[in-house]
Order: sequence, then structure tokens, then C-alpha cells
Amino acid sequence: RKADLRLDIKAGAFAPIGGKAPFVAGKPELSEALRRMVSEKKSERMPPGGPEKALPAEQIALIKRWIEA
Repeated sequence: RKADLRLDIKAGAFAPIGGKAPFVAGKPELSEALRRMVSEKKSERMPPGGPEKALPAEQIALIKRWIEA
């Protein structure tokens, strides 16, 4: 749990960390976790591990739709 991020409880998924919320319901453009999933910067990428560990585009699209809903 780097940066105190917890996704196993609702409060952890929506509570701001350092001023930015991992997920903002209905607003994927404000959701820090989604931004990091698509980041080109290796140091920001979520999950960590560089391009070879990046989530497939289909999974990222599913997460985006979940946030929008």
C-alpha cells in the first residue's frame, strides 16, 4: 500500500491523498488513479513496473466506464 492507497474499502478509493482522490465518481478526468494508469511517466504509472506491467486498454476503458457510472 504505497502512498496509503487502499482499494479494499470504499473510503480508501474515494478519500483524497495529498489533495487528489484516487477515484471521483462521475469524473474520470479528476480521478488520480485513472490518470496514473494511462501515464507515460514510468515513475507515475499504476500499477508500477513500466510499460510491460501496464493494464490492457480494455481494462482501462472498463475502469473509466465504472467511474463515469
